Amino acid sequence: NGLVTVTGAGSALTVDSIYNFDAGHGTLEVLDGARVDAEMLGRFSAGRLEVRVDGTGSQLNLNSASFAGIADQGTPVLGAPSRVTVSHGAELNIGASGNANAVLFSFFSPLAVEVDGAGSALRIEGTSEGTQPTVLTGIFLMQESSLGVTNGGLVEVVASNVGFSGIGLGGLLSND
Repeated sequence: NGLVTVTGAGSALTVDSIYNFDAGHGTLEVLDGARVDAEMLGRFSAGRLEVRVDGTGSQLNLNSASFAGIADQGTPVLGAPSRVTVSHGAELNIGASGNANAVLFSFFSPLAVEVDGAGSALRIEGTSEGTQPTVLTGIFLMQESSLGVTNGGLVEVVASNVGFSGIGLGGLLSND
């Protein structure tokens, strides 16, 4: 199990990426006005990923010209799903430029996404260059995933010249 906590106004962490490769539980907490800047967060194992951004002024900013966002694509897990929570006036901002994807996605395991409370926001913005846009911008949740926006929370997807943008919910096809 791994835990990264950044807490308090003025506290900041800047890294390229944060990954959970272990079969354990990986947690990132950005609390009470802290800020984390990275390109992506990822889970590529049989474990669980938990992201908690909580408190007025707290920001998790995922920006890149290659891939920006949260990728939950490890093997299926029994029990609690991976979770992304933005609450109490915090912000999760995912942005990409060039020909990069700006996404929050889960393909193989359930992912629970919750944006709760006035001032709390999940914003995803992407722009593609060129005449053949192939970029994805948005939220793509498979399996038994969920998206909850409650008590004045905000989810916003803004895209310019991209292949697909929006919110996609559904299951993977199976021949079981």
